[in-house]
Amino acid sequence: MIVLEQLSRDNFAAQLNSNFRVLGAEGEACEIALIELREGRAADRQEQFALTFRGPRERFLGQGTLPMEHPALGRFDLFLAPVGQEADGFLYEAVFNRLRPE
Repeated sequence: MIVLEQLSRDNFAAQLNSNFRVLGAEGEACEIALIELREGRAADRQEQFALTFRGPRERFLGQGTLPMEHPALGRFDLFLAPVGQEADGFLYEAVFNRLRPE
């Protein structure tokens, strides 16, 4: 399992428009797509960005920390919050506001 602090904004930017696998508590899984990366205002040593994912219409994930997998990034836990719904699925956001590694 990857520690989330090892994944940078650039790691996620390289995976825009790709699918992430969200692992359910009882072995069930679903795919969500990374559809947007928004930059925040960052200070010298601070990194701020937000990721928006689109999940399936037939499965609402709710809010919380979920185990995720991606072929290029590995397995990690990510806190997602629902932020909307479109005709083809629910939207979720992950917000990062942290110090950059030295």
